[in-house]
Amino acid sequence: MSNSISLLSLFHYFHTFLVMRYPNLRHLEIFRTLTQTLSVTETARLLNITQPAVSKAIAQLQDSVGIQMFKRVRGRLQASEDTLRLLAETERLLNQVTLFSDEVTALHEARHGRLSVAAVPALAIGAIAGTVGSFMRSHPKVKVDLSAEMSSRIVTEVAQHRVELGFIHGDPQNLNIRAVPMGESEMVCQFRSDHRLAKKDLISPQDLAGEPLVLLSPASPPNHLIRESFAKVGVHPDVVAEVNASHLSGEITSHTGVAFVDPMSVAANRSRTTICRRFHPSVVLRVYAISSALRPMSRIATEFQSLAQASIHKAIAAAQRAVDRG
Repeated sequence: MSNSISLLSLFHYFHTFLVMRYPNLRHLEIFRTLTQTLSVTETARLLNITQPAVSKAIAQLQDSVGIQMFKRVRGRLQASEDTLRLLAETERLLNQVTLFSDEVTALHEARHGRLSVAAVPALAIGAIAGTVGSFMRSHPKVKVDLSAEMSSRIVTEVAQHRVELGFIHGDPQNLNIRAVPMGESEMVCQFRSDHRLAKKDLISPQDLAGEPLVLLSPASPPNHLIRESFAKVGVHPDVVAEVNASHLSGEITSHTGVAFVDPMSVAANRSRTTICRRFHPSVVLRVYAISSALRPMSRIATEFQSLAQASIHKAIAAAQRAVDRG
């Protein structure tokens, strides 16, 4: 029995401390309106509540703060000096609540916020950079941080929640990563326009026997596929250089050799001295958008990803057309 009394007393204590000591926002809104109108009838009309509800709220608020806020003088309500001082604080508090509510709405509508994005260089300097520009135009109050990294590095950054949205080559095959296909292209061969292979429309491993080759780094998804295509026909690839980004190959092949490159990178870094040709068997380069599988994507990231997919599709199509034109 004594335990029940103690628990009941404790409940009343916390109810008094939390509810009566700290008035709710609705009471403050009623208080502000009544202080401005000095009319219970007008306050009830403006807030679309009953007059008894106004009177009850003010009575509860007066009890909670321990101050008589209003008195009647010749039948009219009059606010005390203390009430006018509290009105200023009430205005400040309710304005802050309005700002908070507006910010929540803005986040839901993806108007405010910050987004961290990382992409492999071929995408970062082309489709994704273009997406950032378009996104900033429609979301001027969103700050976007964009960095160019290798696929393996981006997977790590996203998994560790340092980057919210990444764009990479190849399926990350990581249980902590959500991967969404964005599109695919094919690796092409890049070489000087006066190269002996310039007259061919399609390049095979046999055509490249004894030719100095530039490949993407071993950590990149296409590297082993290219080597497999040579091994299947018994041709040993003469790899003289490996780079971690396709756009680095342009300067090398302007002097000598043949490079396997991402066509989007070539399109973003047009060269007057080199051309590109398709390779057979084709080496598919798949693009994925990745995010953490352990937390939901923000609305901002979701909208950016959708916009990026359209940009990537356009970039892939434009790059393939450029290769076909030579």
